[in-house]
Amino acid sequence: MRARSSSITILRVTCLILLAMAPASWAGASSRYHVRAVKAIPLDAADGNRSAPVEVSKQGTLLVFPWKIWWLLVWDYQRQQAAFEFPKNDEWASWENKAEGIRGDWQFRFQGDGSRIVGIQTPWLVLIDVEKQVEIGRALPSESYLRRGSPGQPSAWAGVRICHLGIDPLNGSVAAAYNTGKDTQLYVYDRDLRRQIGSWPLPRMVKDICWSPDGKKLAVLFHGRFDENRELHFVDNHLADTLPEPDVWVMDARSGEALLKFRTGTAQDQIAFSRDGSSLYVINDYMYGRGGVIGAFSPDHRGAIRVFSAVSGALVQTITSGPRGVHSGFCLSPDGSLIAADASTYFMSFRMMETAPGEKIARVVLLDAKTGHLLFEHHERTNGDISDPLGLAFSPDGRLLFVDFPGTYMKPQRIQVYSIDAFKGPKSR
Repeated sequence: MRARSSSITILRVTCLILLAMAPASWAGASSRYHVRAVKAIPLDAADGNRSAPVEVSKQGTLLVFPWKIWWLLVWDYQRQQAAFEFPKNDEWASWENKAEGIRGDWQFRFQGDGSRIVGIQTPWLVLIDVEKQVEIGRALPSESYLRRGSPGQPSAWAGVRICHLGIDPLNGSVAAAYNTGKDTQLYVYDRDLRRQIGSWPLPRMVKDICWSPDGKKLAVLFHGRFDENRELHFVDNHLADTLPEPDVWVMDARSGEALLKFRTGTAQDQIAFSRDGSSLYVINDYMYGRGGVIGAFSPDHRGAIRVFSAVSGALVQTITSGPRGVHSGFCLSPDGSLIAADASTYFMSFRMMETAPGEKIARVVLLDAKTGHLLFEHHERTNGDISDPLGLAFSPDGRLLFVDFPGTYMKPQRIQVYSIDAFKGPKSR
């Protein structure tokens, strides 16, 4: 009997592994939506091991970074061709050489309708004209970042970025948070990078920032596991615990005054306002979940999206999306009714049942924002680590979802395009 029981157990485990390895796409039977893959955009020149941040402009163009190691790609989805690549001919190399201590952290965001792009080439903020394909503005938030002996990137555990960038959805104002050494500073500029509206010191390292829909407020997400000395915080050697101080501030974007402070209770990776500005969404970092290495860190938690009141800071909703949970990255649809989120898990190798280094089960889920119900899921085995979030973006009308999947030894990195059709509405094309 014992031998037969062991055989059944092995068979069950094998079936579960095969199921995890196989690509899968489905929509819940009770879902009001039909989701299907309609197009794949190959990114042959991309890194391949990491997903790229993806953003979609109001003009229907895609912003993909990194591309060819440190290049930016703007892809015209309607015409199915690259609009342009930037920078060209190493035109940023001379600037890169001037920043010894904090170079290498590049980020890009669309501004306005997508005719301009704001970038960070640490420590500079840069403005790019998409039509002319040239740089039209550059600002240095502080001369201290170029001084010899500048503290540079914080000496801390993985997951700390030097800079975080946010663009006001109304008038294109620019916010940027800089983590350098034991100092964190928040800067706000006008849309042309000609005037610094404000500059304010922050007590801890920043993990993410975002603007409210009306452009009047900034939400700042702090690293939940790092204290004011930029040191990793342990409670009973358990990484699931976070500091008792508030890890979210809601600030006045013009005066820098903290209007609201609250504690989420767990370590988060990303923050976003709801479409009406009444709520704030946050998502756990990749250490929350069950199974593999994650479970060793936080056996009592699953990765979740939590929704807080942007007025009182009270918790109003928790979304876990099934037994695996979600982590690292998410995006809201333009009307706020849907959430696309990363639910990737470790790939377990057959030998010794260990996690395979450099591989994961890349998984995207589509959720109902109101109920938290799972509407759609797709997973496949890819390169990369679960700490690198999948690039996610909705089209301006919310009818398409773009997901950047890492490559494999058999196929290059790609952006998979999904059509989201309401059963009782006109179909997307």
